[in-house]
Amino acid sequence: TKAVPYNPQEALKILNGAGWKDSDKNGILDKTINGKKMELSFTIIEPTQEMMKYLTVFKEDASKAGVDINIKNVEWNSFIKLLDEKNFDAVRLAWGGGGV
Repeated sequence: TKAVPYNPQEALKILNGAGWKDSDKNGILDKTINGKKMELSFTIIEPTQEMMKYLTVFKEDASKAGVDINIKNVEWNSFIKLLDEKNFDAVRLAWGGGGV
């Protein structure tokens, strides 16, 4: 699998081509969908504090292409409940088999 190169300008070009523009100049892309203005914004739920520093960098990088990302750190039980309910915009998962 070939890695996708980091290129916020190319991402912005692709998003603009799909109709996402910053019509109100607030730094977040928006688009009218079914008659309602929607911002390109989503929330990532994360149960571990260790990943927060990486997600913060991801958030900063995404903002360069006009995408607003909110990061919500939740306790493990709350995380599992949200997953079970499918109550999230995006989630990062990495399951492992444990050590021997």
